Amino acid sequence: MKIIKLLAVAVSAAVVSGCATNIAQLPITTRDHKVYNNKYATEYINKNKKALRIAIVPQNPNLKGRDQRSLSTLKSLTNTFGDGLDTAFSNLADFEVVPRTEIAAILADKSLTSMTSHTEKYKVKNVSYMLIYRISSYNFKRFTTTIDNRPRSSYRAYVKVKATLVNLKENVKDFTKTIIGESNSSMSTANIALLNQAIENAVKDFSTQFAVEYAPPAIVQQTKGSGQVALLNVGKDYGLMKNMKVEFFFIKEKHGKRRAIPFAYGKILEIGEDSAWVEVDDFEEAGVRENHFARVRKDQSKSFLEKVAER
Repeated sequence: MKIIKLLAVAVSAAVVSGCATNIAQLPITTRDHKVYNNKYATEYINKNKKALRIAIVPQNPNLKGRDQRSLSTLKSLTNTFGDGLDTAFSNLADFEVVPRTEIAAILADKSLTSMTSHTEKYKVKNVSYMLIYRISSYNFKRFTTTIDNRPRSSYRAYVKVKATLVNLKENVKDFTKTIIGESNSSMSTANIALLNQAIENAVKDFSTQFAVEYAPPAIVQQTKGSGQVALLNVGKDYGLMKNMKVEFFFIKEKHGKRRAIPFAYGKILEIGEDSAWVEVDDFEEAGVRENHFARVRKDQSKSFLEKVAER
């Protein structure tokens, strides 16, 4: 019982601390006026590059042994995941999503299976990337909870999606990822609403992984509260999302080679179209200043307390 109480207190503290910082009320102190001398900063300022065209294409699922209801569900989940990717990439500054009518014409005489395994044979005019995805599987997991001393059955939904990003200009597969989405909530019945939640989280997970790989380094524009929060010059336009983990770094050059040296960490507190406020961990010691670099952390895994707080 003591352990449960301590856990409850810890979770409450985590939730409260996540909501406690009011950026608008933080003062701009003398410390916040200090600027880091970053000689590499101008190299990473967005220079209005031409948007890359990306085609988002569903791959036919494995239909063997599936009944009509299962096929209908797969089709619905495939469309929902595709819609989510369309929206996610449409919001990215570096990408332009190819209209679906154009995709149909592009793929009329091509096999997606061949395209993912023998990319060198294909040149698609005016398209830089092709993102091919397939719903590998979906399922419900049943578990029992006790309410008023009575056992109750509940269900949680899971979906698995395989996604391959093909760089058509260089004729290579940039990556193939398997994404697993889980529903946020549970219900007394296994239904499509839970699966849609799982699909939504799969889209978020993929978008996060994509941001880790492709979002450019950000530059701190301002700090407040003596470095408690830092304003970045990128936001939703490069795939950043609220609660993403961020690391601050400087570049060290030796023998003509550059290395990124992380020195502080934080989490996105507020997100805008082209900016993001990050709350800096241990900000008194971190020393984050205007003109420092920042980027999305590769490790976006959640702690136990963060997972519990989401339930």
